Amino acid sequence: MKKRDERIFRGSTNTLGVPLVSWVIRYAVVLAASAAFALVLSRVPSAEDNGLHAAVFSVFRHETATVDERNIVDAMIRLPLRLDIAKVDLGPSVLSVDLMLKQPEQHAYVFPDLFEITDFFLRRTGNVEQIFVRVLRPASARDGTAKPSLLVAVDARREDIGGAAPRLGTWTADSMEQFVRSHFRLTETARWNELRMDDARNAKN
Repeated sequence: MKKRDERIFRGSTNTLGVPLVSWVIRYAVVLAASAAFALVLSRVPSAEDNGLHAAVFSVFRHETATVDERNIVDAMIRLPLRLDIAKVDLGPSVLSVDLMLKQPEQHAYVFPDLFEITDFFLRRTGNVEQIFVRVLRPASARDGTAKPSLLVAVDARREDIGGAAPRLGTWTADSMEQFVRSHFRLTETARWNELRMDDARNAKN
């Protein structure tokens, strides 16, 4: 009886006269092909994505590029910054950035980060004419501050580096600090000076 049932199943046909087993196999093949096609489509970026990525990549090549709300995040995260980025605000021609100095020993990163931001956006973009960067210290109950306090602020403009030589070779932290001090409008608070002096004293002990 079992063999007879197997023969009946293998020999069964649908209304078109095609064996049922063949229909099952064909249906499975179609499903697999559809799933594979959908997967391929999901991995192909849209035309809009291609344009965005092209714009982002052009920012990091040598030609001048336009930075806007679509690629400003990519531009910022690719810069070799050490301090945390707290805020980025991009207008038609003005960029404002807040950096957060969480540990006193991070003060050595301040001027290199200021240099990287101003050098990149003033030299390698065509639409950023002015940059405001603030370096902040987080609010701290130990320090008695209820909100972030300002340490350093810089106001950098494109005309400030108009006659400066292109960035070549290796730049040290000292040379970066000297460039920022000599080319841009720099504000240093008493809290910032105290922090640097405290760290210098601790380094001697």
